[in-house]
Amino acid sequence: MFGIILILNIKDSKMKVQNEKRYEQIKKDIDSELERYMYAIAPKCYPDNGTPIITHRDLVYNAGMDKEKLLDVDKKSYCKVYVDTNCVEIGKWSWETYISCKDYTDKGYIDWEKELPSKE
Repeated sequence: MFGIILILNIKDSKMKVQNEKRYEQIKKDIDSELERYMYAIAPKCYPDNGTPIITHRDLVYNAGMDKEKLLDVDKKSYCKVYVDTNCVEIGKWSWETYISCKDYTDKGYIDWEKELPSKE
């Protein structure tokens, strides 16, 4: 009995590490897309002007991001994205990326948009 519990805990731990790596990869892909997208839509931002909220729908439908990069660990659903942007100085963007997936949500995530249709 103890051996079975130990094996299940090890398997669960390995899966959790793999999932965390996937979520980190999703965030890296989002940051790469944002680097291009933010400077395309507002290359000369000004700190006192309003800043856009970017979501998964903006990235996929407006920025042309491949939605497969947002595919969750279940390989069926897509993670949702909320990006808090900030113009820190004239022409220089900064942002904080938050994702929400099937069994994972970043602290600070705000649900702005409905999810992308799943593969089912």
